[in-house]
Amino acid sequence: MSASVVATVVMLLVAGPAAAEWAMKPAASGSGCAVESTPESISDGYQTTRVRIRVDGKAVTVSSPSVFDGTFQDIGLAVDQHEFLSMDRLGDPRSVVFESRYADVVEQFKLGARVRLQLRF
Repeated sequence: MSASVVATVVMLLVAGPAAAEWAMKPAASGSGCAVESTPESISDGYQTTRVRIRVDGKAVTVSSPSVFDGTFQDIGLAVDQHEFLSMDRLGDPRSVVFESRYADVVEQFKLGARVRLQLRF
């Protein structure tokens, strides 16, 4: 049995030398579009992997090639000094989904300077 690893990554939401780049992508549903961050490198406890944030019309999703450990309730995000928001669910083993507070998260992204992701692999 392997132990899970908690990892934290901070992405800047505003322009600057360390800010994440955001690109428009087609939505998974085929209609509309999504905004996706450039990947950020992070250790999953075994190797360096990458995580990215995707915002579409229904959810904010964090994805990685590594498998997330959803057995604990400590995966989530916080924008600037706002409260920590726990994930709603794993979309699949490699994606974390935030849906129930979607409007709050998007508004915080618009006004915020940085987002802190707390992930577990």
